[in-house]
Amino acid sequence: MSVNGISANSFVPFQTAPMVQPSRRQSEDQIARQMEQALQNGDLTGAEQAYQQLAAFGPNNSGPFKDASRQAEFQALGQDLQNGDLAAAQSDNSTLTASLLKHDVQVAMKDLKAGDTQGYNAAMTNLKGDYWAVYGQQPGSNFLQGLVNGNNGPSSAGAAGAGSGNSTVSTTGIGSGSTVGTTGIGSGSTVGTTGIGSLIGAGLNIQA
Repeated sequence: MSVNGISANSFVPFQTAPMVQPSRRQSEDQIARQMEQALQNGDLTGAEQAYQQLAAFGPNNSGPFKDASRQAEFQALGQDLQNGDLAAAQSDNSTLTASLLKHDVQVAMKDLKAGDTQGYNAAMTNLKGDYWAVYGQQPGSNFLQGLVNGNNGPSSAGAAGAGSGNSTVSTTGIGSGSTVGTTGIGSGSTVGTTGIGSLIGAGLNIQA
């Protein structure tokens, strides 16, 4: 095969695509997910390392939380990790994530009822990020439809499920009297490892 007529200038060097750096919010969610997994696996060292990374996102190592009560919950979690108390750290984390997701839903519903499309979209992005950090997956369509409907009817299990196969119930869980389900978040009476229960279902009457 002839290669005559091919100039050295004809060759274009291979160029790699630029690396896309995660946003601050994406980094927070990724580290929070690592801490969640470490706590679930009983890995105190891994959980404490992730905690220290999260703490650095706030002034004076307060973490990525603006609300004073969640800052206090976060600091209590850090203290228990430092003390090597896994059970207390898991309980603190359950309280913190329950409070966080409840707040996310309240903000989304408030913006939806106010007709604030931009605010609602931002709130939903925030909710999805926090939900993923806790459960490792995006909230299902049934969960989101329940939010849009803004009623107390329970969302169905399945697509809205999270934490499948987990069986730890938090005593601080939202939706008192709820029982363990293999679907985690699902119809109004099931809870996941953080004790959230159905945020739209009968376990919690959310007031916008």
